[in-house]
Amino acid sequence: MERLGDKSKYIYIYYLFLLMLLLLRTSDVVPNTIIRLLYLSVFFLPFLGRYRTLFLPCLVTFMTVGTYGFAYSYFPYMMGVYMIFSIIYLFFSNSKILDVKIPKIFVFTVIYIGLINIIDSGKPQEIFYSIVTILAASYCASSNIEGYIQKMLIAFTIISISLSVVYLLNYENFLEAYNANDGMERSGWTDPNYLSCIIGMGVVSSMILLLKKENYSLLIKLYCALVIVLSLLVQLLLASRGGLLCVIASLIVLIVLSNVRMQYKVLTFIVFILFLIWAYVNNYFELLAYRIANDTGGSGRLVIWTNKLNEFLNLKNPLKWIFGIGYESAYKLASKSTGIGFHNDFLSILCGYGIIGFSLLVYLMIIRPIKQASKNIRPIVVSLVIYLSLACMTLEPLSAGRLTYFGFFALIVFYSKYR
Repeated sequence: MERLGDKSKYIYIYYLFLLMLLLLRTSDVVPNTIIRLLYLSVFFLPFLGRYRTLFLPCLVTFMTVGTYGFAYSYFPYMMGVYMIFSIIYLFFSNSKILDVKIPKIFVFTVIYIGLINIIDSGKPQEIFYSIVTILAASYCASSNIEGYIQKMLIAFTIISISLSVVYLLNYENFLEAYNANDGMERSGWTDPNYLSCIIGMGVVSSMILLLKKENYSLLIKLYCALVIVLSLLVQLLLASRGGLLCVIASLIVLIVLSNVRMQYKVLTFIVFILFLIWAYVNNYFELLAYRIANDTGGSGRLVIWTNKLNEFLNLKNPLKWIFGIGYESAYKLASKSTGIGFHNDFLSILCGYGIIGFSLLVYLMIIRPIKQASKNIRPIVVSLVIYLSLACMTLEPLSAGRLTYFGFFALIVFYSKYR
């Protein structure tokens, strides 16, 4: 792992303590305003000093754990607040450490998305706030890009193991009948598809750390292995087919294409197969197998996609096809009430931001990172791109402005710049 001075190690203990306070919250009552402000103050103050390069990893970690836990968080739920914090953080940052230059195409994307939504609904949307937050935080990334990547990988492993432990400890408290006739049950307090995909990010991050050539200590290796095991078990219990598909596809590409010895690849596959056999014997596949056998048509996604796209094309306005109709108007397509989600980010971006927005998404998320990545890093970049792309095939985390997924996208961008 990245070597730290004796004083630097204390900041990790500091934030670990703050994270434990967040994880130990079990109340369904909004925290007292004074306590909330106090918590946010002690969280953000160190970033204005020498620890500014921890801002993005910590922000993504704490916001995600707070948002996807079952208790009310000390952290705000509105993305606009994080954008303000990020801009303040950027203003106070020391320009001497600025190393990440924001490409003009990212600036154009932010302006374009903001204008389309202002024209449509008179205000920016969460996607705008999330992108600005990530750009501002990334702008002060350390000149040690490898160390920064490492921090982001660790952040996602912490997110996964934190949410996995919270899920397992509270599994019985949120157990509900999935199908009363067949006696199937499912536990959870939030959308299992989004939660599963977020937990899966830690699985892939842990595998990347394990496959790296650095001589990590046995403790670090055991930690990564624990993250993988616990996270996969939770994903099986959540029975999200999309989340598991992201993990499996990404891991296969990562292991097959990685520059490690063949015996390590074979050993990894054997261990993985043995784990799946153990999980199957202990009935962790029960709900997942039931959903695969009984849920047809992607839980109605195919119908939603068809209806949304048909109504968008029936607008018969070439300008709207090119520039889109904005997030709120797109959300209301093919809906008899207030709106219905797309369950597909590519389609959501196409309808909301037109052919231009769709092209920007494909280029920035898929083409550009893979093209820019060096030969040695490309397997990792391809693996991460596949993960996020598959998540966007069945969910709409980017168009909805979910900061965790933009943090994962930032990890892809950092890796594509690493030499």
